[in-house]
Amino acid sequence: MKDVSLASSGLMAYHSIQIGWKLRCASSLTEELCCLNPEDMQEFEYRENSREIYCIWRGAEFAGPDFHVAVRWRRTENDLLLGSIEYSGNSGKCRIEEILFPFVTAPAPAGSRFLAPFNQGQLISCGTECPPYEKRCYYMSMQCAALFSGTDGEDHYYFDCRDPEHCIKQFDCRYQKKPGVFEYAPVHYVPLIPENRVRYAVGYECGIVKFSGSWYEAAQLYRAWALNQSWFVKRRISPVMRGIGIWVWNRGTAGEVIPPAERLQKDAGVPVALDWYWWHHNPYDTDYPDFWPPRHGVENFRAAIARLKSQNIFVQVYTNGMTWDIDNETYESGHGSGSIQLNRDGSPTAMMFNPYTRHHLAIMCGEAPEYQEKMIALSKNLASCGVPGLYLDMIGSAAFSPCFNPEHHHPYGGGVYQREGYLNYVSRIRRENPELLLSTEYANEMMDVFDSMIVLDSSAERCYKRDDFAPVPAYSAVYHGSGITLFGNYALPDFIPPWDPTWPAADRWKREKNWNTLFDKQFFFEMARTVVWGMQPCVCNLKLEHADNPAFAAEYTFILESARFYYAHRDFLYDGTMLSPEGFQCGSVVVDFMKRGIFTRETEFKTVSRKYPAVLHSVWCSPAGRRALVAANYTKELQHFWYRNADGTVSEGVIEPRCYLLQEF
Repeated sequence: MKDVSLASSGLMAYHSIQIGWKLRCASSLTEELCCLNPEDMQEFEYRENSREIYCIWRGAEFAGPDFHVAVRWRRTENDLLLGSIEYSGNSGKCRIEEILFPFVTAPAPAGSRFLAPFNQGQLISCGTECPPYEKRCYYMSMQCAALFSGTDGEDHYYFDCRDPEHCIKQFDCRYQKKPGVFEYAPVHYVPLIPENRVRYAVGYECGIVKFSGSWYEAAQLYRAWALNQSWFVKRRISPVMRGIGIWVWNRGTAGEVIPPAERLQKDAGVPVALDWYWWHHNPYDTDYPDFWPPRHGVENFRAAIARLKSQNIFVQVYTNGMTWDIDNETYESGHGSGSIQLNRDGSPTAMMFNPYTRHHLAIMCGEAPEYQEKMIALSKNLASCGVPGLYLDMIGSAAFSPCFNPEHHHPYGGGVYQREGYLNYVSRIRRENPELLLSTEYANEMMDVFDSMIVLDSSAERCYKRDDFAPVPAYSAVYHGSGITLFGNYALPDFIPPWDPTWPAADRWKREKNWNTLFDKQFFFEMARTVVWGMQPCVCNLKLEHADNPAFAAEYTFILESARFYYAHRDFLYDGTMLSPEGFQCGSVVVDFMKRGIFTRETEFKTVSRKYPAVLHSVWCSPAGRRALVAANYTKELQHFWYRNADGTVSEGVIEPRCYLLQEF
């Protein structure tokens, strides 16, 4: 098979990378997992024809002489290698819990980057100038990744898992400064049922192909497969979502969150949607899932919803769709242990999100009867108040971990129970409350049950701890233009996150500054990147003061400009297909970012500086076949740019300060 050879150990060489496998096994859940590699096997057989490679390894000390591992690789018409793996004949005491396949080892010279499937997509630095890095991650937004080895564009490799059922899986991702090596492997969790001890086959193929180009070309390789999958074919398409011009992500009482949304709709002249947090009686990230009753009473809440609907302001209210506060008394009384997701060692998958209340939120399994009944009851209460939209936090970003809860009916470890359980749960909410539109966190592949997704990558520098990556709109390059609604950022006009009055007052910041002047590009950059990526614009913690105070005049004007521009060009920015961004040139500027989230303490905030193009851009094709360049100048200065489209035509443009431009070609 062209460009493929085999080493004596049975490792396959494909161009400059090596491809193998690993099995991780133990005799019980109380034992540490040990690893079996191809070189640990006793015999090897190899067969090849023009389209396929078939490899069999036989005999292993721990599994017996009849144990064998079989790998088949086949090449498609577009040179994609598709591999499958299975084992059988295990007569030993150990059972195989994880299959790492394909296990890729690649050179990672200076400048190498890894495209990780986190949210829209993240290009993570992984060259020899970087420190050692090792992580096991979930395929959070898509089931693909890519390695851009070096800076010469020669050794780029695309990887995917062509899993139509979304079985539970992760990937290992690691690189070492010396000797400059990158390793990548999907981790397939084996369902731990008796028959799988002896034999098991991963039920889908994994793809690898060498390619040229950028993150955009990698996204197109995935797009060719993904658009034929059930979650896309059965995707939710909502005219209500398409009709939104801008989101206001506000938290607090009705008197705090509604007037700014009303004012923005009046000033912008486009439909506004309100994402309303803290309507619930409990402190944020505490006492979940006990949201009901509303903080200021049912009747006040019902009146607030009616007020918004009378002005055609769409509103969705916050809930968390998959956590239970294990420090809350209802956890024991409601038998939360029957719903919780347990790790392999029997510990709960629980985290302390809120450092002020210090309560721990436990992740629920897809099989969570007690928890889901509570959320079904909550959904009915909200629907009875006329709420048109319900936000179910975290499901899109976290509903895919192996569970080892002995009270559950699903097998330990791998399987499809997480996705199926959450799809059934969300579908039941929809079925029993058909008037509710449903939203969740993160770009994800649950578009067959959710109407919208909040995505914060356009505020990545503000929101995320790591600084060794660049966010890219790979998800939009795959799925945009199909009725899938993405919105969001964490753009705060005054840089001051909201404060829940139920939190300890001692933790609140004491000294605020004129942050918008100290970080004079950040807000405009975040708003512009949201629009340029084809996401519905969003502004966070908007107050009437931002519309009236001259200190925020520039920010408020840009909010209006963003809403109007996006709404006027939805044929590209909502309905359109994202094209390659190549061919654009402009000057660059340094942008200073303040890293501050809702739980950042006053002594802990940080800053980071990045060099970015002074003009952000994207390229689109409308459903009618029209093509257009979209550009945004987030700086205070006039900017020049040059664009060379696919036919080689070069155009020069000028864009006013803090302004958008759409140029058809």
